[in-house]
Amino acid sequence: MISVNIILIILYLIIVLAIGYFSSRKESKEDFLIGRRKLGMFGLALTIAATIIGGNALVTYTSFIYEFGIAIAWGLLGLLFGLVILTLIGRKLKDAGKKYLTLSDFFEDKFGRKTALVVTIIVIFWYLVILLIQFIAGGKIIESLLGFPYWIAIILMGLTVFLYSFLGGFKAVVKTDAFQYLLFLILALFIGFSLVKGRTFTPSTFNIMKLGIVQSIAFVILGAATIFTGPDMWQRVYAAKSKKIISKGIFIAGILIVLGLIAIGMIGLSASTIPGLEPQEAFIQGLTNLLPPGFLGITFVLLFAVIMSTLDTLLFVLSTSFSKDIVTNHFNPKVDKVKYTKIGMLIFSVIAMLIAIFVQDIVSLGLAFISMGLVFTPVIIWAVFFKKLPDYRSVILSLITGVLAVIIVLSAGMIGPETSVVSLPVALVFIFVGQLLWRKKKT
Repeated sequence: MISVNIILIILYLIIVLAIGYFSSRKESKEDFLIGRRKLGMFGLALTIAATIIGGNALVTYTSFIYEFGIAIAWGLLGLLFGLVILTLIGRKLKDAGKKYLTLSDFFEDKFGRKTALVVTIIVIFWYLVILLIQFIAGGKIIESLLGFPYWIAIILMGLTVFLYSFLGGFKAVVKTDAFQYLLFLILALFIGFSLVKGRTFTPSTFNIMKLGIVQSIAFVILGAATIFTGPDMWQRVYAAKSKKIISKGIFIAGILIVLGLIAIGMIGLSASTIPGLEPQEAFIQGLTNLLPPGFLGITFVLLFAVIMSTLDTLLFVLSTSFSKDIVTNHFNPKVDKVKYTKIGMLIFSVIAMLIAIFVQDIVSLGLAFISMGLVFTPVIIWAVFFKKLPDYRSVILSLITGVLAVIIVLSAGMIGPETSVVSLPVALVFIFVGQLLWRKKKT
């Protein structure tokens, strides 16, 4: 079986590298960075779905299913709510006609360069964390299924995603996302139905209110923030061809995300029939203990595809933030952004691989990542949907205090579904405190 798995992974690697190579042919700088802003409906839908359903979703979602049953559906409700908000934001941005490339571009346009620099620093830290999560999840899964040493699995993933992203840029990321998500969805649904068939579950597994009111609301908020505050989601909206494409593409993405999470949920429910597991081991143990040996080969391809489809997006967000928001904006506005985006890919690939080899607490990192997205919620809603903007200093104060709240909760070992939303009220309170403070000074 190991030899079959190795053949399957080699075939998979050949396909994604070929996509990267052919995407790079006759490619302009605009193609590499944002796909000429001609992204179609299905490309938008598949790349959004592939970004959301990654290694973090595989491990953390199944761990929550194992622990809380279908009550985790509150998080799915939040995701769908976040897609609605993202649609409204995307249509507003298209109306404005701005040619943004990164999330920081939006903040610079609204609040100035100082605010944009703070946003850039937060985004780089934030997305480096989630990049680590994908590496850790992938490394653990490959180690369990193939028997490869964990560090070799990390290097294998890092080199692959670096090569095809380096070759084709944004177009390669979108095309490989489409291929990888369709592959994942077909295999995951097949495996999920195979696992739950004939199994019996405890009644508490299907108690939708098992989480309680506070945790249920927390999961809705976290699910929504995962979508509409993500710089990767904003890049997809920037790249869409029109407002109509944004609306239709995000609607289809919602359907694809629901199907993907149902498939993963069935794996988590099946794992719940195995007593005594650590929740974060539910996905891997559920597959290795419950699947027939003949299924492990296709399962491995499924896992590798879903993790890689998120890795490439995260790497691209980090790299464009490096080239556009740091090098171009603060050192030399005339530099070749494609060249420095590729340099950024190399830098962040190496950093993430090195850290992932030594840091492996994926659930805590996953919640910290989602919590970081909540920091942007008050100012994004204010800036997009209201004409009168807050003072830029109150925006900076809100962002910094929100991030500090996440760091404090994580450092104290108190991170959990209900505590990870603390960054939202902190950011909300301090944006209003800043408004009162600087308004008095002006008076």
